[in-house]
Amino acid sequence: VDTFGNLYVADMQYRYVAKIAPTGLVSRFYGRTDAQTVISMPSALVFDRAGNLFVGDQNTGEIIRITPNGIASVYAGGSNFANMGANGGVGTDVYLRGVNSLAFDPAGNLYVGTNTGDIFMIAPSLATARLISGLGSSDTSVGAIAVDATAAVYFANSARALVQKGSAVRYSTDPGVTISVPPQPQTVASGDTVVFNVSAVGPSLSYQWLKNGVVIPGAN
Repeated sequence: VDTFGNLYVADMQYRYVAKIAPTGLVSRFYGRTDAQTVISMPSALVFDRAGNLFVGDQNTGEIIRITPNGIASVYAGGSNFANMGANGGVGTDVYLRGVNSLAFDPAGNLYVGTNTGDIFMIAPSLATARLISGLGSSDTSVGAIAVDATAAVYFANSARALVQKGSAVRYSTDPGVTISVPPQPQTVASGDTVVFNVSAVGPSLSYQWLKNGVVIPGAN
């Protein structure tokens, strides 16, 4: 829903995004008949604070941004199948297979849920990181997704008919840096020590660990 009360609906079968005005008038907003706005399988919609509409294409793995004045462009994702579901990358260099859902956090990071059970985070810089990988099972599909003020991720696991809270280690990278071995989720008792490891390649590498979005002193 936009700030004017218009409802937007992704029609995967007919390959377009419809707009339903408060009066009930239905119109084609994006895709289908306009050669410049072809979309293969729109599957997810979300607005940012600036009024841009983001459309996930489940077939092409693209995230398309449409400005309030109707200008459309590919924001992230693309046809680089060699980088399918990569742990790190930038913008259109990462193929986001099976986009199912989109959500923004208060910092402007875009979260992408997929039907393969992956959850990605795309920073405003377009640096992309995989937060959760497959959720440990092949029968997992991320349906609706939401992010709270602490960046905790809640998602509907449509394959298992339940709602889960993301518990993976969150990480992000700058352009040019690739995470070769991402930090892995761990379960420990309160008060126990936990050790995370990560391997990366790129120029001038540095790191900083955070907890609930707050820098951990000395953890760099």
